Amino acid sequence: MRRTIGRHLPLLAAGIALLAVPARAQAPSATVEQAAGSGSAAVIDQAAATRGTAIIRQAGVGNRAAVVQVGTDHVGRVEQEGAGNELSLLAEGAGNRATARQDGTGHRADLTARGEANEIDLLQAGGGSEALVGQTGEANIARLFQEGGRLDLTQSGSANEAEVEQTGGSRAAIRQDGSGNEIDLGQSAGAEARLTQIGSGNSIGATQAGTSINLTQIGTGLVAPTVQTTSGVTIDVVQTGNR
Repeated sequence: MRRTIGRHLPLLAAGIALLAVPARAQAPSATVEQAAGSGSAAVIDQAAATRGTAIIRQAGVGNRAAVVQVGTDHVGRVEQEGAGNELSLLAEGAGNRATARQDGTGHRADLTARGEANEIDLLQAGGGSEALVGQTGEANIARLFQEGGRLDLTQSGSANEAEVEQTGGSRAAIRQDGSGNEIDLGQSAGAEARLTQIGSGNSIGATQAGTSINLTQIGTGLVAPTVQTTSGVTIDVVQTGNR
């Protein structure tokens, strides 16, 4: 499932592509770039890290960013441009990677990856977006774009994948618990979604505008057909069992 986020990935690649990390460098690397007198603040803590890379770049006024790395081989890159944006990134374990960019005003993001080889790609544009992302386990992937959205995403287990694109004040609460689960969500015009997957190999695809969906999958290999709704509709779906 690659529908929603694909057209935004070039922005990430062009503006905040991850840097290569020397394979055997023992000391972590930290870089901060921001204009003096801008009222912005940046903190990088790698006291308990080895072979990690952390980069913070900020342009504008009153931005705040913090990157904390505990463990080995983490890569974290943060870019903020605009005013009053805040972002925190915590990586614990080994080989977690996060790329985050916030353009505009008043964005908030709290990103946490615990385990191994988890990945977060976040782009927030416009104003007032909020993202709370937590990953626990290994090889979980989150690719996220918001413009005025609110997102609460939790991934626990291994090889779970979530792609979310939200605009127009939409909201989403997503939980993936297990292995190999997939979610592809596109929302606009104040839509709301609550999606839960517990088990393995489950799949959800949803596109909606100005509507509400509550969808739960508990089991193995369950597939929720793509849901496309129009304004004023509420859908509730529960799937259990094994395919």
